[in-house]
This record gives sequence, structure tokens and C-alpha cells, in this order.
Amino acid sequence: MSRYYILRIFIPFLLILGCSNISNTAPPDKEVVDQVRIALEELLNDGLFKVTDVKKVNGYKKGESYFAIIEYDMANEYSLSQMKKISDKAYKAKDFLTAGKVISLEQRYGNFNVGEIVHSWQLECEFVKSEKGWMMNRVDANQMKQLK
Repeated sequence: MSRYYILRIFIPFLLILGCSNISNTAPPDKEVVDQVRIALEELLNDGLFKVTDVKKVNGYKKGESYFAIIEYDMANEYSLSQMKKISDKAYKAKDFLTAGKVISLEQRYGNFNVGEIVHSWQLECEFVKSEKGWMMNRVDANQMKQLK
């Protein structure tokens, strides 16, 4: 009888715990980082910099949403001489934004090699629970700040 008594106590507890929202209040860190990395790579696909070292540093629940604080680095993929060639092609193709970025980088950093320019950023992303799990809803550009 004692064996069944213990089961009658724990089974309702386990059912309540399993059906509750306790274990689903935040997306797993790996899921957050993977979704943010994909979004950043799509958004910042100028070919001059690559997104590296994406990590979740904090997070909080607000209403039905979960907000993750993310830090990431952007490193240059080309040296100045390589970027000047890219800039020339971009200028000829009337891509003045890319050409202007290269000129600005040269003025700011002088002669640089691959991976020497690293910008660290922090941003806040909102995640919402959907039928198929957590998904990134938006990035708050007002919360984005450059760390170094």
C-alpha cells in the first residue's frame, strides 16, 4: 500500500509540473544564439565584415515575451589592399555605400590586415513562443550599442 500511496502523491505533481509553463519560460541559449547569428549574417551581409563570437549574456521575461541581451563581434574579412580592390569594383558598379565604407575604414584605421578590426556590439532581441517553439520577433535597434 505504501508504494501506491507515494505514486498517488507524485503523479499529480508531475502532471501539473509537466503541463505548467515553468520549464518553458525562456528559449534555450543555443537556440537564441543560433537564431540571432543567422539574422545578423543576413542583415550585415556587406562582405567586408563577418559576425563572430555571438553569445547571450543575459535575458529576462516580460509578459509573454522573452528578451535576450546578446553580444557579438564583427571582424574585417579583408586587408586594406583587398578592400581597395573591392571598393574599385563597387564604385564602378555604382555601389557608393560599399566604396564609402572602405574609404572610411582606411581613414580611421590606416593600413590593416585581415581580422585586425574588431567591433564589439550588444543588442536586445525579443523572442515569442510559437506553436513550434521560440522564435525571434524583433531586434530593438534603440538598445543596440557599440562596446569597443
